[in-house]
Amino acid sequence: MLSEEAAARLTFLLSDFGLPRVRASCIRTHRPCHLLDVDPRHHPHAALIRFLLLVALPLGDIGPFEKTAWEIPFSFQDLDCAIALQKFGLRFYADAEACPSKEKAEHVRDAVLVQIRKGLRLLEVEVLAPLATSQIEAGEVIVENQHHQLRGMYQYFRRQAARRLRPRAQGPRVGAGSMADVLTKVFRDRSEAFSYTVASINSYFSMLEHTLVLLLPFFRFDPAREKLKSLIGSKWSEKYKRIFSIEDDAHAESLYHGLRGVAEEYRNPYAHGGFDKPVSSLYFHVPGYGVFPARLTSLTPSPIVAFLGGDADSEQVWKLFDEVDEWLLKGPARYGLVYIKAGLDVRFDTGFVEQNQRAATSLRAFRRYVRGLAEQADRAANMEG
Repeated sequence: MLSEEAAARLTFLLSDFGLPRVRASCIRTHRPCHLLDVDPRHHPHAALIRFLLLVALPLGDIGPFEKTAWEIPFSFQDLDCAIALQKFGLRFYADAEACPSKEKAEHVRDAVLVQIRKGLRLLEVEVLAPLATSQIEAGEVIVENQHHQLRGMYQYFRRQAARRLRPRAQGPRVGAGSMADVLTKVFRDRSEAFSYTVASINSYFSMLEHTLVLLLPFFRFDPAREKLKSLIGSKWSEKYKRIFSIEDDAHAESLYHGLRGVAEEYRNPYAHGGFDKPVSSLYFHVPGYGVFPARLTSLTPSPIVAFLGGDADSEQVWKLFDEVDEWLLKGPARYGLVYIKAGLDVRFDTGFVEQNQRAATSLRAFRRYVRGLAEQADRAANMEG
């Protein structure tokens, strides 16, 4: 895995590490140890630390235990220590008999992390970067499922916009200055409603793109033929057409054109500085009458003028989004949505694709299969031994 030169450099960088004098767990025994947290802002990913300690050094993982994913004992400058990933984060242990001072143990912890970071920089160049490239090319990757987080953003912006668009139950209170106050509130509500509506549209398309990527393994994704990185970087419309056949499915085509219309009208202009490809942000002169906001469009055989003076029809946009959501849940993507809504991360290897195909004998059977995977994920997250 490492060249001789790289292995020698790594050995030098980690020269203070060695085998522990006593290969006994600090967690599972009553051995007196200092227990110190490792600030997640200042240390590499826990999996990288484990990889370094097991690949670069002749150390061993004691294995999982109650609320503990792994524990690796080692010595550092002749002091017995251990690093463990536990339910509430990464923990550092130091032998309290050999090092009675907690302050000194903290200095040792910091020195350990400094050497680990140096070792990982070398390991990243020599091993991890090339391996990451080859694994991505082979589809041997996992995409974190952020569906619920992105959907929560969309729903939040939609609720905020709807609240400001909702008509008031009672009229303005009569009094000195009340009309000015009411008008100010009306204009503020309109401005905020517009901002939240645009934010809800952007959030929805973000969620949709993410969901379409997560659906790939449920729609014959082949890592040998398709490049995952290219698909992730493609436009939402290309992702949509990769998943759904708009030539063969009239409903998929209808929703696609609806979404495309919303994207061109409301999303794209505000993703490009207030401009879109047509001239919708421009104004034209009508001699003798003034300046009009307008859009010349080629959607019909002859140019037409589309006036932009009114508010965006938020309810119509959200109605379309609701229709898309319902179709995703009940249409050809229903199996994938069962998996995605369970919050499970998604693999893209051939084995995962085939495993899902075997499980999809019926929707009931597939839900049972997903529940089993979710229970396994929960046990792993809780680090149940």
